[in-house]
Amino acid sequence: MFSAVGTYSVTVTDTNGCSSSAFIVINNVNATCGINGKSVAVCHNGLQLCLPSIAVKPLLDHGDKLGPCVSGSNPGKTSGANSLSQSY
Repeated sequence: MFSAVGTYSVTVTDTNGCSSSAFIVINNVNATCGINGKSVAVCHNGLQLCLPSIAVKPLLDHGDKLGPCVSGSNPGKTSGANSLSQSY
């Protein structure tokens, strides 16, 4: 389990000397929004939503991104200039 921000890599070598490497980059995303930061920001089709935590997983399951909209966060959609905030 990775719990710290950073780049993690692994290289595996078999008995024949063949190897393969992979890496993952862990970033910290501030996804808090709303009154006292008790809601969660989600980028949905280029529109930033501020939702109760219970509403977040279904959106992430459909490809939306956690946190504010930034250029390239939802390819083919508008950038983070649009925002809709409804705090719960």
